[in-house]
Amino acid sequence: MAPVVENTVVGKYGNVYIAPFGTAPPFTVPADATVDVDSALPPAWTAANLGYLHEEDTPTLSFDTTTERVSAWQLQGATLRSLLTMKVRSIQFTCREFNRKVWNLVEPGTTYTPGANGTVTATIPATASNPPKAGLFEIQDLDFGVKLLVYVPRLTVSELGDLQFNNSDTANTQITFEFEQETDTAPPYYIATNHPGLVNA
Repeated sequence: MAPVVENTVVGKYGNVYIAPFGTAPPFTVPADATVDVDSALPPAWTAANLGYLHEEDTPTLSFDTTTERVSAWQLQGATLRSLLTMKVRSIQFTCREFNRKVWNLVEPGTTYTPGANGTVTATIPATASNPPKAGLFEIQDLDFGVKLLVYVPRLTVSELGDLQFNNSDTANTQITFEFEQETDTAPPYYIATNHPGLVNA
C-alpha cells in the first residue's frame, strides 16, 4: 500500500474520562456494526470527564516489555529466540483542572463536608487505597475528522506526580494508569475509530 497522508494523526483535541470500575462500556464490546464513534457518550461517561489537560503532557500510551533470551549450545551463546515474558500497558497525562474527580484520583476516599458561604472541608483518609477504574481516552484529528476512542475496562493508578502550585501556571498533577485484565483471556483495551489506517485493510 502506498503512503497515505490521511493515515497520519495529529491529536489536536480530546478528553479523558475516568469512571468507576464496572461502568458499562461506551460502545459495544466486542464491537459490532452498531459502533459509531460520533454517537453521544452515555451520561455515566460524560460525567466522568476530568476536564482540561496540560497542553504539553497529553495522554501518552506506553508499553513496557520484558524479554527472556534463549540461546543454543551450537550457536555459542547467540540468541536463538527472544521470549516476551511481560507486556505492561500504561497511559500518562497531566491534569490542569483542580476538581473533585482529579483530587479523588490523588486521594481516593476523600469526603467533603459543606460549610458556610459556599465552602467545603475535605477530609483526607489516613489509609491509602487504590480502587480500580474504567477509562475512556478520546483523541481527535480535527483536520481530517478522525476520532479514536480508547476504552480500558480496568485500570489503576500506578504513579502520581507532585501536585504543583506556582504563580505562573495552573495547579496540575501528572497521573499514570496501568491497564489490568479482568481475566487471562480478556482484552486489556479496545479501540473504536474511523481512522482510515485502521478501517482499511
